[in-house]
Amino acid sequence: MSIFPQVSPHDLSHARRQLHEAAQIVAGIGISFVTKQDDDSHTNMEWLPGIQAFAGHPFNNGNLRVALQTATLSILLLNGDNDILETYALNGHTQDEAVAALKAILKKHGFDATAMTMDKHYEIPETDQGRGAAYQMFNKDAFTALTTHFNYAQMELERVVALNPGASDIRLWPHHFDVGLLLPLGGADSAKTISMGFSPGDVHYDTPYYYVSPWPYPEKESLKKDEIKAGGYWHTGDFIAAVLLAKAYSEQDEPAETISAFMDSAVAACRKHLGL
Repeated sequence: MSIFPQVSPHDLSHARRQLHEAAQIVAGIGISFVTKQDDDSHTNMEWLPGIQAFAGHPFNNGNLRVALQTATLSILLLNGDNDILETYALNGHTQDEAVAALKAILKKHGFDATAMTMDKHYEIPETDQGRGAAYQMFNKDAFTALTTHFNYAQMELERVVALNPGASDIRLWPHHFDVGLLLPLGGADSAKTISMGFSPGDVHYDTPYYYVSPWPYPEKESLKKDEIKAGGYWHTGDFIAAVLLAKAYSEQDEPAETISAFMDSAVAACRKHLGL
């Protein structure tokens, strides 16, 4: 029996779009109150498995964090030890209502968030909630399924980091709503990298998937089908990456073996194509 709740592709996509929009609230805290970084990392988030949430960077001298709890579609206020201080359920509320409520919660805890802005320097796909509709916890299983995907992605990427010294931190980026890391290769003067991660779905694939992408891109003609294992394949459209769609593992009793086999084969193939 699969550990992933079985929900329709439509419901999974609808839940994912709402979570992507909700993540902008956490990103808004980063934009407003965290020191700006040239690589935009002040907007990113880390997965906290103990509370099943994506947490933004600490602010208020490291004493507060804001997080998105994916299974409950809730905004959390955390202290510096990642304990939950407050929970605000987004269900039935608009984005503007949520931001106003968060400002009030922060004021209650001694932080003036009047200057918080939701103005972004990047664009995300349009959502109903971005246009003013209320958030809807319409199918709990859809949000639970995505949370299970995020848990597995975190475990797998932690395994990859342990095997590849020099890999970056694992972070969720609010721009594309993917969890990823970067592996620099070839020394300090080299531009060669492998980017890898997990997307719950996007404009390329309306389904969860893992990806492993070499840079610079190799010639498409050099890519071999049998390089990528466990049901993965090379995506060679508007970007080049080895891809593993959720259908290859989501109905398995224990999907970790399949995901790991894909990731290992994809990283090895990327290293080969980069001449390493």
